[in-house]
Amino acid sequence: MNWLNHFIFNTALCLLFLPCNFTNVVLILIFSFMFSTLIDYDHLLNKKAPWYRKRTWLQEPTGLVMVGLPLSFLLARINKIFFILILVPYAGHIFLDYLCIFEAYPLSPFLKIKKREGLGIFIPDSLVKSEVNRKWKQRVKARKIKAISENYFTPFSIAFLIFVLTLSC
Repeated sequence: MNWLNHFIFNTALCLLFLPCNFTNVVLILIFSFMFSTLIDYDHLLNKKAPWYRKRTWLQEPTGLVMVGLPLSFLLARINKIFFILILVPYAGHIFLDYLCIFEAYPLSPFLKIKKREGLGIFIPDSLVKSEVNRKWKQRVKARKIKAISENYFTPFSIAFLIFVLTLSC
């Protein structure tokens, strides 16, 4: 999923779990950005991997357990709200990534169990066309993978955010 879908969807998820007030909304925006958007920068660390497999174990369920869970417990000692602010966008990021067709390794770095490429609903895409988008379209066509652009998820994310804002604010 692209950064916009991650950010909007996970902001809405956090709003479901926390009271809607100015302080919480500011914290939700900050933590959603950090744990649902910036986490994708692990791709820069994975220089040896091919362009279609840049995710590291940080974006797998083991990353949530090994990084997100301890960090959320640690910061929850300061304020209980941090538990939700870390785990919800982090888990939401992983959930959205698993809706995409790319390979994933749920137990990485321990076991090489793989979610094979093609399992999923969405083809990675962004609102701004890029070389990676073109490569994904070519790869999907060559491998005869049936999926739709993740850009079709963006209106759903926006509608979900509006719905949650209507309910909670």
